[in-house]
Amino acid sequence: LWNDTLQHPKCSGTLIDYNTVVTSASCTLNNLGREPIAISIAGHTVAITQVQRHPGFQPESLKDDIALIRLQLYLKINPTIAPACPADPTTKFATTSLRIQMKSMEPKTQLFLQSNQRCDDNQRSANNITDESLDCWSTDYKLIPGLCEIDQGGPLFSYGHMELYG
Repeated sequence: LWNDTLQHPKCSGTLIDYNTVVTSASCTLNNLGREPIAISIAGHTVAITQVQRHPGFQPESLKDDIALIRLQLYLKINPTIAPACPADPTTKFATTSLRIQMKSMEPKTQLFLQSNQRCDDNQRSANNITDESLDCWSTDYKLIPGLCEIDQGGPLFSYGHMELYG
C-alpha cells in the first residue's frame, strides 16, 4: 500500500476477491491522515477507489485493526495473483506452541505462536497494543534482513495454501 507516492510501500495486505484487499486499518492512514492511493500486486500498480475501516477501529490501541480496500480494476487470475481462501471454520488455535511450516519460502521457516505474556513483553507494550485477542507470531531469525520485524496487514501462509486467518 502506498500513501502519497509510489516510492515507499507501507504495509502488506491479502487479496480476498479480484478487486478487494484486506489489511490492517492502521495501514490505511499515514501521519497526515491521508488514505492510500495505490497498491502493487505482482509488479502491477492498481489505483484504490475505496477504503473501509472497521467502525470500531481505534488507532491508539489497534482495536478492530482491519480494513477493506476496493481496487479500481478487477485483477485477472494468473500463477502469481489469486485471492486467499478463508480458513477452515473448524480450525482452532487452542495451543500456544503451534508451529507452521511455510512451504513458499526456501529454506522452510517455522513460526511460533507466542504466549500472551511473551507477546506482551516483546511487542504489545512497545507498540501500545492492548487487545488480548491479537495473535503475536515470531521466528528465530529475520526472514528478510533489513525489513522491519512487524508486518502489519500481511497474510500468514499455511502449508503452502493461501488461507486467511482472523
